[in-house]
Amino acid sequence: GLVPVSRTLERHKVDALGVAHLHEALALRAEGIASPIVILCGLRGSLEAEAAVEHGLTPVLFDLEVAETLARVCRERNRAIGVHLKVDPGMGRLGIPHEALADPIRRILGLKGLSLKGLLSHLSAADESCEDFTLIQIQRFRDAIETGRAAGARLEQNSLANSAGIMKFPGARFDMVRPGIMIYGLYPSRE
Repeated sequence: GLVPVSRTLERHKVDALGVAHLHEALALRAEGIASPIVILCGLRGSLEAEAAVEHGLTPVLFDLEVAETLARVCRERNRAIGVHLKVDPGMGRLGIPHEALADPIRRILGLKGLSLKGLLSHLSAADESCEDFTLIQIQRFRDAIETGRAAGARLEQNSLANSAGIMKFPGARFDMVRPGIMIYGLYPSRE
């Protein structure tokens, strides 16, 4: 349903689409989808960076190595690209640890060709009955935004809320939300 759902969302004037991987974004571009597309699982290597720049996609960055590769491609092609930076608010998976954001943000801001649009993270337990960890993640993400802005980033497209976050936690609905399973009329969990 990637293309029909994206066409419907585009007709309803969503601000951006989100896909997991580059190949999904390229499939949408091949079908004429013109909306901004955020690649949630980021990029791997210079070939994917070249494709993202060529097709005007917005990758999520997990580390500075990929940021530097992407900036190099932008310089070589004399283009600019928007990016989001993944923050780890305590999940212990991908992203820059929430308490260590200032320096990586300053480094990204110094990379010609990259425009840091916002921070992004994931609510790992928003669909569970216990809300404690989700509330901690929301506060850490809020703190991360403040840290990023203090480091000089504008950060106007911050995104934390998945389907469960949208439904249960109004405080997680920052500038952008990422409905997933709820687009298809399903609940994220029994809770």
